Amino acid sequence: MAYLAGANLARWEIWDGIRALDYLLTRPEVDSERISITGTSGGGFQAAQIAALDERIKVAVPSCYITALPMRISNRIFADPDSDPEQDLFGMISNSVDHPGLLLLMYPRPVMVAAAVLDFFPIEGTRKTVREVRRLYERFGRGDRIALVEGYHSHQFSPENQEAALDFLDHFNQMPVRHGLPPVKEFTAEALRCTRTGQVLLDYSNARSLMAVIREYYDEHKTRQGHSLAKEYYGDKYSGVDRWRVNEYSGVPAEQGQVTWQGVGNSTSDGVRIDRYLLRHSKLLEMPLLHIHLSAAEKRPVLLWFRENGKATAEDWPEIRKYTDEGYDIVSFDFRGLGETRMPYTAVSPDDPALGALDFDHAYVNPISGVLANHVYNSFLIGRPYFLQMIEDAEIASRFASEKLGAKVAAVVAPGDAFTLANSIAETLPGVKLLARADAKVLKWSELVEQKREIWSIQYLLPSGAYIH
Repeated sequence: MAYLAGANLARWEIWDGIRALDYLLTRPEVDSERISITGTSGGGFQAAQIAALDERIKVAVPSCYITALPMRISNRIFADPDSDPEQDLFGMISNSVDHPGLLLLMYPRPVMVAAAVLDFFPIEGTRKTVREVRRLYERFGRGDRIALVEGYHSHQFSPENQEAALDFLDHFNQMPVRHGLPPVKEFTAEALRCTRTGQVLLDYSNARSLMAVIREYYDEHKTRQGHSLAKEYYGDKYSGVDRWRVNEYSGVPAEQGQVTWQGVGNSTSDGVRIDRYLLRHSKLLEMPLLHIHLSAAEKRPVLLWFRENGKATAEDWPEIRKYTDEGYDIVSFDFRGLGETRMPYTAVSPDDPALGALDFDHAYVNPISGVLANHVYNSFLIGRPYFLQMIEDAEIASRFASEKLGAKVAAVVAPGDAFTLANSIAETLPGVKLLARADAKVLKWSELVEQKREIWSIQYLLPSGAYIH
């Protein structure tokens, strides 16, 4: 929901951290020149972000978070499918702000990175990031202010890493040398509560939920000049599909700016021919596609038809036949990561293993830890949301129809929830109209924010979508 409103949960996490720092500095026993920050996992994310943005933090030790984002993109589905999307700050990779850039925002302050060799945050990325940052620190005579400690264990702030972190913090805070970890005093849950029940919403009549805060953020910003979906699609990340070459497959990967096609069979039923193709594009991506048309007919306008999980199947034949009788040839295809291009893998959440026990179809699209959700959140890091990538797939199919089939895509339609995507394709691609349906449902991003809805199809998540007109 925060993404739809043009924000991110991290916005409020970091704000809370900075406000906590404000409070600390009101305490008479706190030395403002010795404010440090550490945390592990999600706490490591917050420690790195808060230290980068607030120079009042004098020493930082993020644990079990720093790596290299391209490596994190590659391993997250298999090693840590829990999405944690607040950590996927939109456009970080595409704006060249990988973790070295994040750490360099702390220069010349002392920074230690605590890492776990067996972590799902790839240790190779951690080492690479620290090497890059160390080169700059050393170049300006600050090499003693950057450090890396590794524990040979899984995702945790281990005692040995804690001891190294405290030694680093003590050194730069001019504290006495200590040996080993200090004794731990455990408090009861009740003693640590800041309110009577530990739940602010229960204890204060004027308290607001985060969902309400996000809604207020949206209300404050919705009067700004909105933009169209077409403008979003054809922005600076547009790949130029309208100029791509379309050629027959020659046995080599498609170059950037090229679509290659390969016929993979055909069949005929009741005077209707189904030609099957495999399209290749963007070097490594493939698109299974069906061309459904009358066997002995002149070129007719093409209708794009798909369902939420991909191209038409045998059970869709009655509806497909209805459109061929209405004068359309049909092009139906699988969007990247859907249909035949789905990864044959079920992600199992370590936090909620029951999600992995769902049947494959439901586990794949689960918004918390499903494979598709991780595709979606990875797309944010590269600055080209998955939803826009699906529109790109529709444009690629249209280019194929025009260049190979010699037919123009005139319309688009889809059943059920997929009608939202069909509607967006018609809004975006020139000359493509939307066919009406009695069961049509269009997801409106602004309504999701206004209604504070938490669950919808994950592939339709579009950052700042609530402001699109």
